[in-house]
Amino acid sequence: MKKIISVLVILLLCLPYSSAFAEQEDVVYSYTLKYNGKDYKLKNDVLKDSYYGRLFFPLLEILQIVDPETKQTMKMEQEPNPAAPNNSYIDASYYISFKEQIFKFVGRDSSIEVYDKTGTVRQSKEIQIQTTKIEDAENPMLYVPKEFFEQALGTNTYVSIESSNSEKLKLVIQSSDYKADIQENNMVIIMKVNDPWMYVNEDVKRIDNVAYSTPVVKNGATLLPISNIIKELGGNVAWDGADQRVTITLNDHEVKLWLNKATAIVDGEEKSISVSPTIIAGRTMVPLRFVSDNLGVKLVWDKENQIIALYNGDFQFIPVFYDGYFKTDSENSEVKAEENKSSQVKSTNPIDKNGNKIQLGDRVICGFFYGEVQQVNGGRILVYWDGKDNLWVQDKDVDYVAMLAGINYKDSSWIDASRLTIEK
Repeated sequence: MKKIISVLVILLLCLPYSSAFAEQEDVVYSYTLKYNGKDYKLKNDVLKDSYYGRLFFPLLEILQIVDPETKQTMKMEQEPNPAAPNNSYIDASYYISFKEQIFKFVGRDSSIEVYDKTGTVRQSKEIQIQTTKIEDAENPMLYVPKEFFEQALGTNTYVSIESSNSEKLKLVIQSSDYKADIQENNMVIIMKVNDPWMYVNEDVKRIDNVAYSTPVVKNGATLLPISNIIKELGGNVAWDGADQRVTITLNDHEVKLWLNKATAIVDGEEKSISVSPTIIAGRTMVPLRFVSDNLGVKLVWDKENQIIALYNGDFQFIPVFYDGYFKTDSENSEVKAEENKSSQVKSTNPIDKNGNKIQLGDRVICGFFYGEVQQVNGGRILVYWDGKDNLWVQDKDVDYVAMLAGINYKDSSWIDASRLTIEK
């Protein structure tokens, strides 16, 4: 009942039909519908009335995308008036059968009645809607504002209008079930030029586990080893050494690239590329922008911070700047980016394993190593590691054990506060 009342309240907000409205000429825009992540190009354009400036969308065509079983029928209350504005059937009743509901729109009375499938009236209310556009006298098209879809499709349905300019519109509809699915499956990867680490949905991993390669910029294009990135996004990468070809598959797309070749094959079609794949320090590096665009992955380039962000999935909001990632303090510019990411940063407060607050100058312990706190930045602690447990760590093994612990012995490195214990 709450859903039906919401439908009626929203529709009451629609502006009234009047002779002044009818005399204005509607502006017609082409648009696409994106329903639950898939794009549709529809036959009927969106209308924008020039009198009030509201946008109206073809009801039946959009509901049939959501549920192909949606039906519309019309009953004439009396013969149409040929002199009516836009030759509208204002004396007709329109019945939209959609899932478990039937919406009855009454033209002359500007009202709606909502039935369940048994024919029981669940609610009736006076409303105002856009004039119907007559293309087929047997099945005229009814137009409604976007708010109607948000309410008719149920609680927590997301509806928005995106526009790249005044004449290119996209109506975006996401059902509540779909929103839950995409939140679980969405993937974000954030990388930085000349940095060997990447954030994968906030977890920190290496871009290249073999050679520790980093993204580089060459002739205006970002090149990097692509294998681990594509696998994290849910795709596959295959290398043909004889043909010197890399084949990348993701999101039902396939991209084939060749070393030092200025053309690629995308979904069976040949395309030119401005920067060819090449080998740098023994690793095959491919142009990221070309690959992401042709695999359906959204790429954001934050030039100021030299950061690349990849979004695979369906996102309502994508940031432009990423200054909160890959931070290094200016006083410790010698500390390598690798050292800065040697542990996954999960804490936000400088609290050790025992719940004690870590402060500048404290002596701390991490496994077999001891050090002094040099800086505190939220849950990130910069420690100079100057001691070790000689019983368990021999001098010949110290570098290897320190690497396993994610620190640098006899040097400074950042570490998550939750991994530390204050030395008493």
